[in-house]
Amino acid sequence: MFHLFKRVYLDLDDSIDLNVNRYVISQENGVDLLHDLAGVVHSDLIAFARNLDELIGPDKKYANFLLFLNDVNRKADSYNSRIVIYCDRDTYLKLTSKWIKIILPNATPDDAYGLVSSSMFMTRMFGITQSVNNSFTRPYRQTQIEHYVSPQEFHAQYNSTVVETGVYDGFVSLITPTISFEYLLASYFVNGTHKDIIKNILKTTLKFGAQQYVYEAKAFMLRQLLSNNSMAEECTPTGSYDLGNLDTIALDPAFDIWFDSTLWGVQGVPVAHTSYSEFQFEKLTASQFQKLKSHLEFHWKRLWLFDDIENLGPRATIWKNDIFRMFDIVISNQFTDSDLDFVIQTQLSGPIADPACQFGGIDLTKFNMPLINYITRCVVKDEKNKLNGFVLPI
Repeated sequence: MFHLFKRVYLDLDDSIDLNVNRYVISQENGVDLLHDLAGVVHSDLIAFARNLDELIGPDKKYANFLLFLNDVNRKADSYNSRIVIYCDRDTYLKLTSKWIKIILPNATPDDAYGLVSSSMFMTRMFGITQSVNNSFTRPYRQTQIEHYVSPQEFHAQYNSTVVETGVYDGFVSLITPTISFEYLLASYFVNGTHKDIIKNILKTTLKFGAQQYVYEAKAFMLRQLLSNNSMAEECTPTGSYDLGNLDTIALDPAFDIWFDSTLWGVQGVPVAHTSYSEFQFEKLTASQFQKLKSHLEFHWKRLWLFDDIENLGPRATIWKNDIFRMFDIVISNQFTDSDLDFVIQTQLSGPIADPACQFGGIDLTKFNMPLINYITRCVVKDEKNKLNGFVLPI
């Protein structure tokens, strides 16, 4: 999906999810919901049309494109949940071209094509979608191959797209704190702007990444509970476990870090980052944090086949220390300029071996990972001039 701002995304109409609040602009699917479905679908079809001309223009639902964007913004605030603008291929090209020209006035046709092409590539490779009822499903989207857009085709659309000077300045200024992280990052590297917004975003991604490390370690331990030389054995349990008493592990002081109700909203391994399933880092005591770190090391020792977690090579040591520094930031629930420098440098120096912990934890449903990697690569290679097209105007 192509991110616009807040929790608003643009996607092709081969993946319409009736459980998502949505706009549908499509020659085939831009119609009202069937009466028989209205009572069982728990989301809103906000607006629909066969094409943009049916939706936007004099005497239409929205007199101009700015009023359409303002309505989407209001709906994003009122729903406080994901909104997707589903559209057919022709409308998708028109909307992406218009959006990029509005927010990135210096983008060349090649820059703009790179944004759209990389987004479609990731959707094609990962089949990324996200339903409010099934947050981590990733069905493969064969139809994405059929929707391939050539550079020539996109350039023609982009070059013919007209954006009136100054009309959208106020809107862009309003939504900048919630605009795509990638453009904020490029702007920061080129001009040093938007630092506070980036810090707020990274505070969230670091927590996401730390959550993932904790979830994965807990899941690993539980899956391997009765295996020989398991992680659980190294945690020095106070009792022994077999098929008939596995549930008693939740009462064993050796494993309290994994079952303490003040730290965990649920006893099992959470499957989504919701308020009730998050690990409560801010409630960790110093002794609990030390125990958590030792258990994470037990996990990594088996996962990465380390013989001795205390005698790692230089890069592995840097990796471990960086991860625990990330945990320190999350536990403090603060994000200083020094923390920002640390996070940026870990990305530029590349010591972290696990791609999933880039900028803490990048969620592929929310970020354009190829663009993030391209931005950091340009900075490392001292080619910041290549980022000018991705810099925000304000």
